Amino acid sequence: MSYDKNDDLATLDDRLKKARSVSQDGTNAGSGGTDNAPPSAAGRAWKMGIELVIAVVLGLVLGKAIDDWLGTTPAALLVGLMIGFIAGIRNVIRQANAMQKAIEEEQSKDN
Repeated sequence: MSYDKNDDLATLDDRLKKARSVSQDGTNAGSGGTDNAPPSAAGRAWKMGIELVIAVVLGLVLGKAIDDWLGTTPAALLVGLMIGFIAGIRNVIRQANAMQKAIEEEQSKDN
């Protein structure tokens, strides 16, 4: 038995062409779904929650750094916590409003 490298490459090339054509049709784009699929509600909720936590933590870290730099005890830490919390809540409200607007546009398009 002889090993023919060209046959393996031709077979691989055929399979790749077939997979690419199926992927471009969108009929079977793989396990990840299509690239233009809207994010799920759970994904949006996780994103908002993580962004809220990051804003609060960032406010705490910056407040602590300012406290250490200025020699004040909890003043900048508390201000940083409040600013981080306000920024996080503002971001969550902005994203929720954008999602609501998208839902309303979709409903008006259906009617």
